[in-house]
Amino acid sequence: MPKWTQDTLRKTLNEIIRRSSVDPEFRKLCLVNARKAIAQVSDLPVPDGFRARFIESEGYNMTIVLPEPALPESELSEADLAQVAGGTGGDPMQPRIEWDPNADAGQAAWLAWLERGK
Repeated sequence: MPKWTQDTLRKTLNEIIRRSSVDPEFRKLCLVNARKAIAQVSDLPVPDGFRARFIESEGYNMTIVLPEPALPESELSEADLAQVAGGTGGDPMQPRIEWDPNADAGQAAWLAWLERGK
């Protein structure tokens, strides 16, 4: 059974972007039910627990992935355990900011704005 790869994900997202720019009903589906929109474009099943959200292009947008909630003092997280064992997991309390600076002009402009502030 085929599985999702970076390449299949990229191709699927490119098709969603293309189709949503010319098909108003599909665009509406993307905004209301991302899983159904993905399923219409790809033969691969959308994994259980996978969440996706499409938003309208309304200026600058950024997605910030929040870190895992802090565990009680007596428990170590998987990332903490990896660091103690010599891993290079990084700081689990630092948020990950994800975007593709080549995705659209808004993101490129946001990146340029951030660079100016340094």
